[in-house]
Amino acid sequence: MKKFVTFAMAAVLCLSMGMTAMAATSVSKDTTVGKTVAADGTELANPTVTAITDETEEGKALLKEAESAKPKAGAGNTTVIHAVIDLTASADIQARFDAGEKVKITLNVPGIASSDKVSVLHKKADGTWETLAATAGTNIVTAEFSSLSPVAIVKEVPTTGTAPKTGEFGFAGILSVIVVCGAGLVLVNRKKAA
Repeated sequence: MKKFVTFAMAAVLCLSMGMTAMAATSVSKDTTVGKTVAADGTELANPTVTAITDETEEGKALLKEAESAKPKAGAGNTTVIHAVIDLTASADIQARFDAGEKVKITLNVPGIASSDKVSVLHKKADGTWETLAATAGTNIVTAEFSSLSPVAIVKEVPTTGTAPKTGEFGFAGILSVIVVCGAGLVLVNRKKAA
């Protein structure tokens, strides 16, 4: 009976390694505004920033929209949504927009390097998404806006094979654990018999 229980426990342990864990979204929630400048170089009051996550139905829908609107990547690369935020214009910024001017906004975006190829998706008033040219620096992204609303920071990353899913252990790993457990069981039983 002890052999059966030991084998059953080893089997449950091995099978549990193959279970998939529920991983949280990798979209950054820590984006802030560093600086806002008008076309004439005047520094303006920063817009209000609200992080958008998949924790609400509205957030899930917006992330899905941004995902389908993101630009195509170059050969050997893929694009990922790095951050999604809702920008609300200050009175200074809105006055510039009303005058037909664009405003340059520098966003503090953790995890962005100056060598990264980035773009900004901007949701226009009519509900469509436009891709804005952006420049990257160390933990910053700068783009010019003619209005404010939800925006997504899109980062181009190299495609290097298929990464395993969170919790994916693979058949070879499970088989290895079964063999080790079986060998241990055989050794324990031989010592008891001797």
